[in-house]
Amino acid sequence: MYHIICHVFFTFFIILGICDIFIFLISKIFKDSDPKKVYTFFIPVKGHTENIEFIIRSIMFRLRFMHPFLNFKIIIIDCGMDGETRFVCHNLCKIYQGSLIMVKNEDN
Repeated sequence: MYHIICHVFFTFFIILGICDIFIFLISKIFKDSDPKKVYTFFIPVKGHTENIEFIIRSIMFRLRFMHPFLNFKIIIIDCGMDGETRFVCHNLCKIYQGSLIMVKNEDN
């Protein structure tokens, strides 16, 4: 019985992986590579934001999952964020190179 349950889970994850690879390849083939069509999303961050990593990662996941053919950039605007939040945003910019940019607000 244990082997049957393991095989069912293993088969499920294999099918899930194949579907994910298929979606990734289709999105790369049909993605609009025109640099003129880039959608930009702005996230202003002020003070200490405890869940900034969750916010950014959920936005990235939703955009990539719901609109895989979209060229998009997310710009984090520093409106006086603290050191810990800045550190988290800086690390996320390293992970999502090209899609995530952090800029300093000049009005501060």
